[in-house]
Amino acid sequence: MVPVVASVKDNLLDGFTYEMATEFTYLQYVYNESLRIEPPASISGSQAFSEDTKISMGDQKVLFAKDEPFLMNF
Repeated sequence: MVPVVASVKDNLLDGFTYEMATEFTYLQYVYNESLRIEPPASISGSQAFSEDTKISMGDQKVLFAKDEPFLMNF
């Protein structure tokens, strides 16, 4: 039995800590891969304007060309 698991085998819910979880390398790989596949911030699908569109943001002006795809974070 893995020493970390053996130390909390009688009370896993209360005894297992984040620091103990970091000792499981494979668990870290799985967690990081899940964040890569499904990041916490959702992203809308690719969108495009049907005509050239200029949007002013303060002193800046952003031009979205017709049919040029863009992404928006929510």
